[in-house]
Amino acid sequence: RRPACAAVPLALQAGRQFAERGIELEIVDLRTLKPLDMETLGASIRKTGRLVVVSEGSRAGGFASEVVARVVDEVYDSLRAAPVRVRAAVAARAAGGSARSR
Repeated sequence: RRPACAAVPLALQAGRQFAERGIELEIVDLRTLKPLDMETLGASIRKTGRLVVVSEGSRAGGFASEVVARVVDEVYDSLRAAPVRVRAAVAARAAGGSARSR
């Protein structure tokens, strides 16, 4: 199955790198906002207490912002840390060592 965007392979690569360091993470490929699979997303957040959204869109007003807003509205009490939004292009540059910020 072909990933919907570049963010999915990037997240999978990050997952492998973290696993090599003994850090387990869960990757959820949401694909759409409407309908947003809050059941799966909520279950993952209740399990991990964390949310990092990687998307190809703009940092403000995009897919990641909407996901974070829904999570804060619906499963805020399950978060143990602030949600993080990361643009896929910036994360890809960081993986190559050239990005300076999120």
